[in-house]
Amino acid sequence: QREHLAIVSLPIDKIEEFAKIDAVKRVEFGTRMYAKLDKARNATNTDWAHKGIMVDHAYTGEGVVVGIMDEGIDPNHVTFMNSDQTASRVKRVWTFMGQDGSYNTYDTPSEIASFTTETKESTHGTHVAGILAGGYEANQNIPYYGVAKGADIAMSAGLLYSNNIIYG
Repeated sequence: QREHLAIVSLPIDKIEEFAKIDAVKRVEFGTRMYAKLDKARNATNTDWAHKGIMVDHAYTGEGVVVGIMDEGIDPNHVTFMNSDQTASRVKRVWTFMGQDGSYNTYDTPSEIASFTTETKESTHGTHVAGILAGGYEANQNIPYYGVAKGADIAMSAGLLYSNNIIYG
C-alpha cells in the first residue's frame, strides 16, 4: 500500500464485495502497457522532421550535442552507438555522487567505455536518454529510437540534488 493506493489481487467473484468497502473509492483492473516511442514520434511530427517532410531538410540531431542529467545512466548501451555500430555517440560523462555539485569526468573513448553506471538501483537516465537520442536501427524491426537519433551525447548522472542538477 502507498498512501491511498492498494494493489490487490482477488478472485473475479470477490471484486463487487471488495468495491463495497467504505474505504475503497475506486477499483481498476490492471492492464498491459506497451512501449509507444514509435507512436510518440509520429504524434509529435518527429518522424516528419527525420524524413525532411515540410521542412527544408531532414533533422536527425546530426551535428548537435544533446545533454541529460538523471540517475541510472549506461553510456555504453547499444542505442547510443553511431549508425554503423562502430563508435559511441556519448562524448562526455560526468558523475555527481555528493550533494555539492562536485563531479568526476569521463571524456575519452576509453574512459567512457570503462564506465558502467553510477548506480545499479536505477536505469531511468538510460531510458530518458534513449528517448532523447537513442539511435539503434540496425534491426529495422525495432521501431524504438529517439528524437535526436544522430546527435552526439553528453550525460550527467548521480544523486539528484539541486546543485548536481544545475551543474549537470
